[in-house]
Amino acid sequence: MNQKNFILGLPTLLLSTILLVPIVVMLVISLENGMISSFFDKSFLLSLFLTISGATVASLACIILGTPAAYSLARGYFKGRMNTLLEALLTSPMTIPHVVAGIALLITFSPISPIHGILNGFTIYQSFAGITLAYFFVSVPIYVSSMKESIERFDVKLELSAQSLGASFGRIFSRIVVPNLRTAIVESFLLAWARSMSEFGSILILAYVVFSPPLFNYVYPAPVYVWNQYETSGLFSGLKYAGALLLISIVMLIILEGIKRRR
Repeated sequence: MNQKNFILGLPTLLLSTILLVPIVVMLVISLENGMISSFFDKSFLLSLFLTISGATVASLACIILGTPAAYSLARGYFKGRMNTLLEALLTSPMTIPHVVAGIALLITFSPISPIHGILNGFTIYQSFAGITLAYFFVSVPIYVSSMKESIERFDVKLELSAQSLGASFGRIFSRIVVPNLRTAIVESFLLAWARSMSEFGSILILAYVVFSPPLFNYVYPAPVYVWNQYETSGLFSGLKYAGALLLISIVMLIILEGIKRRR
């Protein structure tokens, strides 16, 4: 083995092994302990449906709000320190412990909040709105960061040419920017969706169980469902559900890689 292969190849293989072995081990043991049967468990499927629904709504909100925000940051719409400050603010939830994020959201919509009067008693505790807001809070920084990087790579000359021909900003954004970035939008959406699906800390505080009839009446989010099974029935009871979530995560990773290659 030459020096280059040793310096680059060995750490890469070692790191891949460290990450891959626990995943393979868990999948194998989960299969042996009924992972397939978890996909026929009605309570788990309802829990999975709750998590997927909340993650999807949150990720769609990321597209609606995060795409213009990412564009404004990438194109330096806000000048100087303001642009830096806003970028730091929009990505700050990535550095906040998610349990802390859950508590922050909880008290914001509680009676002790200084804006409680403005909210007119609206609460998000243990509701579909609460779990969706938690997902949005932790995933939108990832969406904005990913989209900002893609927009910075997009040739601004196309926008300037359209502007010189008299096109309005709305027309440029909807007819040039968005169509040319649709693959990046899908990729960023899936990143936000995957991040939402894996969230545990904030929903443990804000929406440990969801009461939002008629669809969701005392339903656990999927990660909480796994945790609850582990806590109440032991390791092997929670393992098959954990394996099912891991399998879904792997499928999502494969889809993401496929989109990246297409780009």
